Amino acid sequence: MRSDLAAVRARIVEIERLIVELRAEQSAAQERLDSYNMILSPTTLTHICSKWRAIALVTPALWTAIRFDHDPGSFTVCDAWLSRSGSCPLSISVRDECMWPPAQLPEMVTAIVPHCERLEHLNIYGLSKLTLPLVDGPLPRLRHLDLTLFNSPLDKFTLQSAPKLRTAVLNSTAALRVTLPWGQLTSLALSTIDPQKEWASILQHTTRLVHCDLSFWVSGYTHLHTGPSIILPSLEVLLLSNPVGVGAMKGLLATFVVPALLRLEIPESFLGSDIGSDPLDSLTSFISTSDCKIQEILITKRPSRLRFPESEDVYRAAFPSVPKFSFEYNESDDDDESDDDDDESDDNDDESDDDGNSD
Repeated sequence: MRSDLAAVRARIVEIERLIVELRAEQSAAQERLDSYNMILSPTTLTHICSKWRAIALVTPALWTAIRFDHDPGSFTVCDAWLSRSGSCPLSISVRDECMWPPAQLPEMVTAIVPHCERLEHLNIYGLSKLTLPLVDGPLPRLRHLDLTLFNSPLDKFTLQSAPKLRTAVLNSTAALRVTLPWGQLTSLALSTIDPQKEWASILQHTTRLVHCDLSFWVSGYTHLHTGPSIILPSLEVLLLSNPVGVGAMKGLLATFVVPALLRLEIPESFLGSDIGSDPLDSLTSFISTSDCKIQEILITKRPSRLRFPESEDVYRAAFPSVPKFSFEYNESDDDDESDDDDDESDDNDDESDDDGNSD
């Protein structure tokens, strides 16, 4: 009898250990903003056996990463998760716009609103008037906000009370319509932004940024009016990109003064390479003006024709104080060259066939 009891206790201890480990993995995923991929793990746990199910159902921390999507059954399931999560901080992802059945969306919002004070991570894809109540009140625990807006008739609004907000991800429309407590943020990502729009005025207020990721939508040549310098005294990482892949900007780096910068990622065309300017001059001026001790530079979107050591060594020789220089090249250029080689090969084959026929 005692041995059986000891065996049962050992199993319970093992189950509790596994639950703790699962919760630790879930928390780490939330910090990486990937917690929504863990959404089935607690449910799977309840399917193992009745004992595991009983333990899982009384462990609120397992039920805190919740996703509401276009699946009609997700509302019923996630309503139960909200109840099981107790008073724990929540990570919630909501997919709005036209993906949601109109009759179900108001119910979902009504279910979440009483729990908004527990929100720690919030991701709304397609914010509209129906989902606006989720960000229209106090959010005392909110640390991360990810908003995507489309061409909805939503008016400009201000996030009223989110004293712990530190990181934000906004697309271009959200950046134009939402006012956040910019001065609190330590990390900001803006995607598909127009170089001529309000991104610069936003960054004027983000003086505590440590990490900044700016994705510009540039399909031609853009000359930036630098205006007042954007001074970010604590910025350590600056990531600049262009998803279109074909476009040049002049004067972008000249807008920044970042004395604490350690890492820079930038397309070579943003250094003026496509408009006849010397990229080395742009980088030299930027580093000198900021007086930063940069440790890593990644040059992206380089033409594949420059994929040879001598081309890269020019950068390394110009900036010997930068420990790490790396490069990424346009894969599309490789495809184009491959197509050209195939065309040339086909032409040569045709010529050979013609010569053979003439014999």
